[in-house]
Amino acid sequence: MEKKIAARRFEGKVAIVTASTQGIGFGIAQRLALEGASVVISSRKQKNVDDAVEKLKAKGIHVLGIVCHVSDAQQRKNLINKTIEKYGKIDVIVSNAAVNPVNVPMLQTKESILDKLWETNVKASILLLQDAAPHLQKGSSIIFVSSYGGYHPQPSMAMYGVTKTALLGLTKALAAEMAPNVRVNCIAPGFVPTRFAAFVTANEATEEMKIGRRFEGKVAIVTASTQGIGFSIAERLGLEGAAVVVSSRKQKNVDEAVEKLKNKGIQVLGVVCQVSNAQQRKDLINKTVEKYGKIDVVVSNAAANPTVSLLLETPESVLDKVWEINVKASVLLLQEAAPYLQKGSSVVLISSIMGYHPQIAMAMYGITKTALLGLTKALAKEMAPDTRVNCVAPGLVPTNFAAFLTKDEVLKKTAEESTLLGKLGTPGDMAAAASFLASDDASYITGETLVVAGGAPSRL
Repeated sequence: MEKKIAARRFEGKVAIVTASTQGIGFGIAQRLALEGASVVISSRKQKNVDDAVEKLKAKGIHVLGIVCHVSDAQQRKNLINKTIEKYGKIDVIVSNAAVNPVNVPMLQTKESILDKLWETNVKASILLLQDAAPHLQKGSSIIFVSSYGGYHPQPSMAMYGVTKTALLGLTKALAAEMAPNVRVNCIAPGFVPTRFAAFVTANEATEEMKIGRRFEGKVAIVTASTQGIGFSIAERLGLEGAAVVVSSRKQKNVDEAVEKLKNKGIQVLGVVCQVSNAQQRKDLINKTVEKYGKIDVVVSNAAANPTVSLLLETPESVLDKVWEINVKASVLLLQEAAPYLQKGSSVVLISSIMGYHPQIAMAMYGITKTALLGLTKALAKEMAPDTRVNCVAPGLVPTNFAAFLTKDEVLKKTAEESTLLGKLGTPGDMAAAASFLASDDASYITGETLVVAGGAPSRL
């Protein structure tokens, strides 16, 4: 069964966004609503709530506005109760509220200020979720809004940064506690020119984003894309408007994939390409440019795992083959593609959860997937600012490539139990992640790896 994608992903959903009458919170509420959600917005001041409700209703958005200072227990309860009275459920909560009342060094910060930062930026999120938990639907989602300052607290905003670091840990803790029925994730914005950051900049810029057909007019190459994850990525990009170029080592596989995609109304070109073959890499790029004149997206998905032997028992020829296909070919393909990549283009490398935890029987495969994490960082620096480079690290997905694992019921059960969500991923899950990173929705993300593994541990 295909997922509903793009324009109305939140149809029938109810979303609460705290601190959502201006800036990032307003932007999030508006986006959720434009994709079909009934949104509940809040702020400490009635005037701000009224103004934001009026703006959203003017766009045809179904919205409820409630005054709520998140550090006020009764107002938190009112926020939840009024949402339930009107809509009967909660599907999404975005916890965005935060304060930064002073800009002084940590050791000069008064205890009352330390308490206020803790209460608003961290504790209030926990208490709000305690009130909301009984009403969260199966399959619901929580998103905390942390900050890049949580990774690098600045001296003049030290305690603010520390509270944002705390949200990173809170995300992990609640993800474990609320799984498998509720997913918990976190975004960490870089510097954004909003009123909250007015002490740094007085300019607030807003931009309407085109949603629903994020790749309209774009040209996307996806390697190893006639089956499994690669095919799903190509299909997703095509359904969102891209002209997609699919490839595989075998003409029969290419022809079958092209027919499937054309039957869905997708504009597609199929090219035979073994990524370790220099001439076929050139042909892939040249035929794409001959037909479409440019390249906007490259998804490097091709990989091989010809052996399940121990690393110290792997022949040199196999070491070379795995490295050549899984790492070197991506570099060489991008060397060919680089002259045709448009300003604002995107590269997505497909790594693996095994890049974080190489398994004994797939050690060299895992090592090459670890290498892609570093390649992402290196290429992001080299290709900025015109091209963004990111990476997806899938968990175990039952495809032909992983059949030797997923067909073994014991191994499959072990893999499922290693995730917080208690299940394996699907090719569609990986396609959603890759298309996000390739899209303008991720226009301020580069050099990052998005782990899509159901909460499986993912730290080197």
